[in-house]
Amino acid sequence: MSAAVRVIVPMFDSARTVGETLRSLEAQTFRDWRCVVVDDGSTDDGPENVREFALRDARFEMIRKANGGLASARNAGLEVEGTERFVHFLDADDWMEGDGLGVLVEALESSRDGAAAGGVIVRDDAGSEIARREPPEGSFGLFELRSMATVVTHAQLFRREAIGAFRFDESRRRVEDYELWFRLAESGLTWATTDRAVCGYRMRTGSISSSFESMMEHTLAVLGESRRRCPGVATPDNAMVDAGVQWNWATRRAMVSPGEAEAAAGMLRRGDPVVSAVTAARAVVDAAVFGLARCPSEIEGSLRDSAMAWWRVAGSIVELPDGFAAEAERALGDAIAGPEVVASRVLDRAIGGGEHGRVRLIGYGQNGRRLARVARGRGVEVVVRDDRAVVMAEAGVSVEPISGPLDDGTPTIVTLSDDGALLDRLRGMGADVGSLVRWCAS
Repeated sequence: MSAAVRVIVPMFDSARTVGETLRSLEAQTFRDWRCVVVDDGSTDDGPENVREFALRDARFEMIRKANGGLASARNAGLEVEGTERFVHFLDADDWMEGDGLGVLVEALESSRDGAAAGGVIVRDDAGSEIARREPPEGSFGLFELRSMATVVTHAQLFRREAIGAFRFDESRRRVEDYELWFRLAESGLTWATTDRAVCGYRMRTGSISSSFESMMEHTLAVLGESRRRCPGVATPDNAMVDAGVQWNWATRRAMVSPGEAEAAAGMLRRGDPVVSAVTAARAVVDAAVFGLARCPSEIEGSLRDSAMAWWRVAGSIVELPDGFAAEAERALGDAIAGPEVVASRVLDRAIGGGEHGRVRLIGYGQNGRRLARVARGRGVEVVVRDDRAVVMAEAGVSVEPISGPLDDGTPTIVTLSDDGALLDRLRGMGADVGSLVRWCAS
């Protein structure tokens, strides 16, 4: 059979979870899909579980092959004949939200992009929500991928012709998905986005506890290969990106296994891993979610203590800027509170108890858009300054020249989380940065 969307589910010894995965497809409000389960040499009852679904619903089918790994199984699913216009990859221990496929199809059909990406709900093994993650705002591509934007595999939908002859690299056992996304982006692929949660991601305590350094090395290798294939194209600050990758995996190791903190700090010796306080704080929150499988706000006290201890150890290996610990602790509070809470508190500080009917935002990325939504909800006019040549189509949002004066009495918010370079730039333009409100919860 054929349908609009082909869902490829690679499966190896997934009897415990594949039923929930396939039930999430049965429950989709978007019904025009075909599910190809690729049994990659399972030795458990997973294949029998899939047969039960196929007997009652012709949209499910299964092909079987010798074990070859995740990349091989996904590729086998791509080779199945059919006329589906879209391709979706769903692992056998994850699931889709009820309207997930429909939201992705709508996002992709309303754009000219070759793929679409949505948000993800992260849950622990008991099914409790511990975090949410969103893709970059607006259409994104190679630059954002090279900046290590969060792009979860089953939060994406691809036009089949965009994938074409591209396939996952079967020689890889780690980050094989990101490696393919890089090659697709280098060919010109871009992603439309929606901030709506389209899928769930199951996080189990200790599931990657022995692979922190390997994951770091494989990620850095994929980044390096992309840069060599397309030098000078869509390139962020490579040193900062590489430092962020090292800190992310080193922090995860230190948080999960505190006794290995010194070994984790040793992972920072590669290159010159100077990192911002904001990046270090985000790494701690990611460690709580993707390493400890815990909601950061539920373990805030112990998480802060562990972070401070880890940063002291890290500071004995690499040189950290003056005031790093205090700035990182402030950023950690913001990361734990979450962007919606921070946006509301920042706007409170900017307009106070006064009757300001107008607020100025410097920067209009994800934080800026959140602030604009909160401000408009309170009836406050929003004026934006941003270098990017974007047209602000939203009601209640106007645009000012980036170089205009800031001393007109309008409360002004710097919306970037990591705002050091921007503040230096504003100082160079003669602005009194002490009068600006910064993106932080307190």
